[in-house]
Amino acid sequence: MLTSVYITNNPLHVLYSIALIKKAVFGEEYLIVWCGTQSLEKHFPETSSIFDYRVLDLSHLQLDYYFDFQKKYKAFLSEIVNHVQKIDYLVTCFDTHLGFEALRNHYSVHWDQVVILEDGIGNYFRSTMPLLRRQIPKSILNFLKRGYLLNMTRSNLGGNPKVGFISALAPEVVYKHRKSKAKIVSIKNEFRATLEELRVEIPKIYYEADVLISLTPIFSQNRMSEAELVAYINKILSHPSIEGATRVIIKPHPREDLETLERVIFSNFGNKIDVADRGSIEMYLPALQNMIWAGLPSSGFLNSFWLYGASNKYIVFPLFHKPFSPHVLQALKKLMGSALDIQND
Repeated sequence: MLTSVYITNNPLHVLYSIALIKKAVFGEEYLIVWCGTQSLEKHFPETSSIFDYRVLDLSHLQLDYYFDFQKKYKAFLSEIVNHVQKIDYLVTCFDTHLGFEALRNHYSVHWDQVVILEDGIGNYFRSTMPLLRRQIPKSILNFLKRGYLLNMTRSNLGGNPKVGFISALAPEVVYKHRKSKAKIVSIKNEFRATLEELRVEIPKIYYEADVLISLTPIFSQNRMSEAELVAYINKILSHPSIEGATRVIIKPHPREDLETLERVIFSNFGNKIDVADRGSIEMYLPALQNMIWAGLPSSGFLNSFWLYGASNKYIVFPLFHKPFSPHVLQALKKLMGSALDIQND
């Protein structure tokens, strides 16, 4: 019997994994390995259908950083070996977790047995992640320490011509290396079904919102000061399509410092803007239609567009001091067409 193992470290990866399991093309036996730093219960309510699936929660190992993983390498493998004897298909994401290379090496998984999860924007244009300059030092260190091999391919997604499978919500436009023979697996219907049966209570503010402002991790990654964020939001609020909105919400990134963000927003905007929770925005997509999405581009933009079409208006406002990658913006515009408006001034 075929066995597939899914390496995940954010809630969206878990949702994509379940959609791929529903597709039933990689065997009946499976294990979703959760490598996040917080338990899955922190991301999904206990009533969620997520917990109907076979998930191994390794959050207690705290595998977020390279040196942490080196120290806990044997413990990580021991946990997996206790549950899986062999791996026929190893499933990972575009910006792959260190555990992927560890398992690929230990179980001798060939590249044609590697499956790439849908991973939002990164699925649809040529890119390399992580950057080569960040891969090389880690690989040299691994070699000197005789550790497991770190992925040194040009890209963990379509840029790696050896990968066997790529899953996508929009298979007709997914990026593949010109020499790639990867089979493309559509999970659009399965992903929609996964969201519909998620058993998550959608907060009332999502249904009432006219405008949703999407942000990257601002304070947790020091991308903007308080003054810069306030100026950025004021710029969004002054847009002709938004200035008359009566209910505006900010959707924080899952890795954001929520306490700081809430303090800054309330002290500068009072009750004019609500700050939502850090849960994966995909859990709430059914309530976030027929409205305006604004702010920084995200995979949520694409996922909403793929599943529900152009029911929303999407407006991207690049940062003042850190222009967003033109490759990303160009790719998004090409994919979303007239549904996406990019503000350049």
